[in-house]
Amino acid sequence: MRNMTLSAGLGKSWLVVCLILGLWGMPARSDGQTLEPIAAGRKPATEQAIIAELSRQLAAHAGIEIELAEPMPTAKIRAALERGDLAFYWEYTGTALAVFHRVLEPLAPSQQLAQLQELDISRGLVWLEPSQIDNRYVFYMRSDRAQGYGITNLSDLAASVREGWPITLAADAEFYARPDGLKPLQSLYDFRLSADAVSHIEGQSELITMLLNGTVDAIIADSTSPWARSDKVQPLIDDQGFFPPYILTPVIRADALQDAPELADLLGALATSLDSAAMSGLLAKALDDEKPLAALALEFLIAHQLLPPVADEDASGD
Repeated sequence: MRNMTLSAGLGKSWLVVCLILGLWGMPARSDGQTLEPIAAGRKPATEQAIIAELSRQLAAHAGIEIELAEPMPTAKIRAALERGDLAFYWEYTGTALAVFHRVLEPLAPSQQLAQLQELDISRGLVWLEPSQIDNRYVFYMRSDRAQGYGITNLSDLAASVREGWPITLAADAEFYARPDGLKPLQSLYDFRLSADAVSHIEGQSELITMLLNGTVDAIIADSTSPWARSDKVQPLIDDQGFFPPYILTPVIRADALQDAPELADLLGALATSLDSAAMSGLLAKALDDEKPLAALALEFLIAHQLLPPVADEDASGD
């Protein structure tokens, strides 16, 4: 099994938490004590369901039972974490800075993480090892329409709207209202869409269906969506850099980490095994092959040497 060690990238805030809680140098639980089940959160998206199931199975193999809560939107899941209803969940760095702290200036991923560690330490929250999944929002058009209108970036799109093109757009309701969402994007790129030109849709698959069948001219969707790599859709370049990195990272309560310090290494090992391409592949299997998430997660964990092969375990018990 892969050696699960914490990266130096966690920064000084993690060191402070370790020292305060007495976690530095603490070995994984070997005294036979049984932990109460740990509540983990997830948002209502397939990507979040996958990362939650990966976390659950990896922790279970280490003797830590995780109970997955029902999916919650961004504001509710953060509130549940701060109240102590949840022990941890995986959040996007750009989302956390914009929505919870109103930090909107562009920052590199390492700067984002350092700022979140500093801002949330006083709330008893610890940001662990980040994954390499950058699931920032992207504008998509059908390739034939984008090429027909000569649109390659968001400035081109904005210019077309200002010239009178009555574009229709679909996005999820959360993006419409959030501080790093549609309204400030329109302000930066200097264009305006009327309220009736924007459809609020839940679900990535419905968004792409609306785009491909011509119900709308453009959508705002996740960059890790597997269909984003299709030649039928064209991502528009964010040429003015509106969208920050959205690095998927586990954030955990300090008291939960005190109860189960080995979670830092477990989630850190999982994080370093995940990048955008890997998540896109997992999403494709989940959506296209309709493979159960539990089987999908187990397959991934074994392939990345985070869990031993099932056949080996079976053989050892015979």
